[in-house]
Amino acid sequence: MRPTIAGAGGIVQGCLYVAVYVAAVLCGMTFETSKDVTIVWPAAGVVLAFVVRFGPRVWPVVVIADLLSNALVRLPWGAYPFIAAVDVLTPLGGAWMLTHIFGFRMSLDRVQDVLSLFLVSVVLGAVSGVIGVGGLYLFGDVPSFTMAWTAWFMGDIIGTALVAPLLFAWAEGGPIDWRPRRWAEAVAVFVLLGLTAILDFSGYLHADGGSPLLFAIFPFIVWIALRFGLRGATLGNLIVAGVAIVATSRGIGPFARDTLFTSLLYLHSFSLVVVMTSLLLGSASLERTRAREFAERKAGELTSVLSSITEGIFVCDVDERLTLSNPAARRMTTASDIDPGLSIDTAARVVAVRDADGEPLAHDDLPLVRALAGNVVETFPMTVCDQESGRDVHLVVSAAPIIEGREIVGAVAVSRDVTEEVKLERMKDEFLSIAAHELKTPVTVQKVAAQSLLREGTDERMRSRLEAINRGADRIHRIVQDMLDVSQIQLGEIALHVSRLNLPGLVRRFIDDFARQKSSHRFVVTAPATLVIDADGERVEQVLRNLLENATTYAPAGSTIEVTVEPQGPFGIVSVLDHGAGIAREKQSRIFERFYRAHAQSPLDRGGLGIGLFVSRELVHKHGGHMWFRSEPEHGSSFSFSLPLHAAQI
Repeated sequence: MRPTIAGAGGIVQGCLYVAVYVAAVLCGMTFETSKDVTIVWPAAGVVLAFVVRFGPRVWPVVVIADLLSNALVRLPWGAYPFIAAVDVLTPLGGAWMLTHIFGFRMSLDRVQDVLSLFLVSVVLGAVSGVIGVGGLYLFGDVPSFTMAWTAWFMGDIIGTALVAPLLFAWAEGGPIDWRPRRWAEAVAVFVLLGLTAILDFSGYLHADGGSPLLFAIFPFIVWIALRFGLRGATLGNLIVAGVAIVATSRGIGPFARDTLFTSLLYLHSFSLVVVMTSLLLGSASLERTRAREFAERKAGELTSVLSSITEGIFVCDVDERLTLSNPAARRMTTASDIDPGLSIDTAARVVAVRDADGEPLAHDDLPLVRALAGNVVETFPMTVCDQESGRDVHLVVSAAPIIEGREIVGAVAVSRDVTEEVKLERMKDEFLSIAAHELKTPVTVQKVAAQSLLREGTDERMRSRLEAINRGADRIHRIVQDMLDVSQIQLGEIALHVSRLNLPGLVRRFIDDFARQKSSHRFVVTAPATLVIDADGERVEQVLRNLLENATTYAPAGSTIEVTVEPQGPFGIVSVLDHGAGIAREKQSRIFERFYRAHAQSPLDRGGLGIGLFVSRELVHKHGGHMWFRSEPEHGSSFSFSLPLHAAQI
């Protein structure tokens, strides 16, 4: 927020400005090169800094200071309106240009601020020189417009370049470092700079228009700008310029010429190089410091965030070496020797990385390696070994490449500890397995009793009830069997009893039996005479039953269910096509999930546990095959699965 001049404090500030401005005017007039024209005009820097800092509303104070200073130097009355317009309007215009066009910051902590200040001083010097010198030329005693304009122009530029940055830096530069060592260094370098400037411009070393130590001030200028920032740079500029101007105005030093105008013109060309070099270095140093502080602050924030995240994070470079891991990642494995610089392979060996089945992961299957290849890895199950307890830690890992421009420069992996969830899931599966086993016995007793009574013969009414009991027992038996299969699949305990089978014959026999139970639909089978497979016949029939149950449940009564068997490469393909309701597209990606029901809580909801397709796919995978489907809402679905053919059949 820009400070304001108001109240008693504002009056003091205004009076202080008037005093400083008048002093700057009188200082500048001591270097008068022609009538009422000076080649050094520090007042230009004072007024510009004042207006930029306090805003255009201070123009009355600027007018008062200008009236007083012009009265003291006794300008020609005819030229006074021109001078007054220059002294008041040009700083207001310059301040507007700096703040509205260049986005100027008084802290000068960007190189663009120094450059914009220099550019504005050039524009103001040129414009004010034309107007001011024009007034003096018309109503005063100026012998040469060109010489006077050049002196005015150079005086405004050097005055602004010396004074305005000095005022900005010391007003906006923040707290001063009061450490004794810092002050000792500052005193030493400024003394050395002053002595070098005196030697350069004293005339003792001056010979044939040059000085052998003329550029000896630059190491000290660079030292000050880099070590003490803009405050030091502006103070160093003032020391060098002050010594040089005083010496040159007395006709001594390397820039002394026949006339004061020519001498100061050469001097200011050199001084501007010194001033701009110092200011740009100081600004660049401050900009670099601010950037470093910002980077350190952001790095600290990032470190705090990474430390507080409960997920483990690993980052690697393109050479497959770890560059970062957060505390959560190290806690998951308690591996203290996983440090930056370690290769991914070595880290994987240290924590014994394995897949969900307990098999060691190959190099190319590691999530970070896959991410470096440009792949995005999502929820990849993985197991590592806790280095302290030796227990298994189950993780779900996601990884992605780190891309700069179009180039992969590294990869990041985020791991979540799901050990407790895996334990709970395993306990649930074990419970389901036990419950399913316990339920099978009473259901079997119920079914045997019902079938026994049916064989003994009963009246029609009782027979209907016994058949209902028998059908319910069959349904309960299938549900229990599915629950048992789910638990065995999850626990990795499901077993197959493989024998050599003729796939088309198995499908036809099963369809014939199923069709007698489902007389509401027509079944069409298309299959070759023979396709030999090595499979568990009961499990293949279980898969067929699940697919046909779904087809008849969601296809309208009287419609046709088409079943095809065909060879395709080393596989036999079985497909079940219905012309029913189909599956909504947004639900198709989850159709094989355990306990997922695509038509739940809809008019098509027919109940069920949502495990039939899950079990079917896992059984097919256990045989070495695959399962897939196609579905169009309102047009039906086609579910297919493949089983490897017997070697002699291929």
